[in-house]
Amino acid sequence: MSAPRVLIADAVSTDCDDILRAHGIEVHRALGLSPAEYGDLVGDFEGMIVRSAVKIDRAMIERMQTMRALGRAGTGVDNIDVVAATEKGIIVMNVPDGNTISAAEHSIAMLLSLMRKIPAASASIRDGKWDRKSFTGNEVLDKRVGILGMGRIGREVATRLRAFGATIIGHDPVLSADAVGSLGATPVTFEELIETSDIISIHIPLVAETKGLIGKAELARMRKGAFIVNCARGGIVDEVALLESLNAGHTGGAALDVFEEEPPQFPSELGVHPNVVATPHIAASTREAQERVAIAIAHQLAEYFEGAGARGVVNARGLEASLGAAALPLMSAASLLGQMLGQLVACDNVECRLTAYGPDAVQIVRGLGASFLAGLFSCTDPTANPINAELLASRRNVR
Repeated sequence: MSAPRVLIADAVSTDCDDILRAHGIEVHRALGLSPAEYGDLVGDFEGMIVRSAVKIDRAMIERMQTMRALGRAGTGVDNIDVVAATEKGIIVMNVPDGNTISAAEHSIAMLLSLMRKIPAASASIRDGKWDRKSFTGNEVLDKRVGILGMGRIGREVATRLRAFGATIIGHDPVLSADAVGSLGATPVTFEELIETSDIISIHIPLVAETKGLIGKAELARMRKGAFIVNCARGGIVDEVALLESLNAGHTGGAALDVFEEEPPQFPSELGVHPNVVATPHIAASTREAQERVAIAIAHQLAEYFEGAGARGVVNARGLEASLGAAALPLMSAASLLGQMLGQLVACDNVECRLTAYGPDAVQIVRGLGASFLAGLFSCTDPTANPINAELLASRRNVR
């Protein structure tokens, strides 16, 4: 069997290349190409690694003939069409905790810069001025800080702000109130967080449910003079509504590392607003974080290609344990059962029951089901595999 080939399409640490090559993987770097040029390249690779600059859209994925894994050297995968990759049977991996500390520290830095007016004061010095009266700021001590999203980054931000003497409240769209409380924040509803916070720090992903989550109505309900920090994803805060609220003097200030359109259209009214501190999506851009995620994604891809399992799986959650070498015999048996059944019955509008016995099988029961479905559909769809099997099942009304 020939060695897997991996295309590195973004500027990641060369440690990534070294690790992949140490595992017998052929590495090819191609940086700064156009989408069309990447489309011409991707057909012959088994793996591809990106950061956030390269967009892997449906059109590019359709040209991937041999691709098995897409690796995101970082957390967010909004630059990858995960649905299209899943349909194609391509696993998508990320490094969910690789840039946690960097993002948390940047959020704190942005908040302090905003509240103490550091960028404007620094610019004044550069202009040769010594103005001590125009930059009176605010303390974090005793402020009520609402953490929207108590995941890894939100928790780290909360920990650091507690050291400043802030009162931490939190809301998470996924976690229960008890879970939020166990993470060191007083649990509140979304409405209470919006209405009672002196500072709101956003740490949730951009999905359909969170797009425009903080709009005109929410900004109007915030305390007058409250600050908002967004180092998560652009689009969660309605930028037009935020600009209006800033101009009206209701929102006290905003610290933004992300924008709905990146880069934004320049000149950007929001970016140059006197009560806005803005940076160009650099929360994860530290040497330590970039090296950490490059090393991690290299190991993850190498393990996957070697059949040693899968970590950081985005589009096949619950299958990680099923993709390792120890599970292969059971997965193969489930696939063969599916293939046998596929020869006997129509593979649409049916209900299948798969019963697993023994601790080894029970631990990977979802993987067994996916492998069974892949075998079932393989009779009529040669692209079926455990990654896209559940999606195919939903479309064919197989339960």
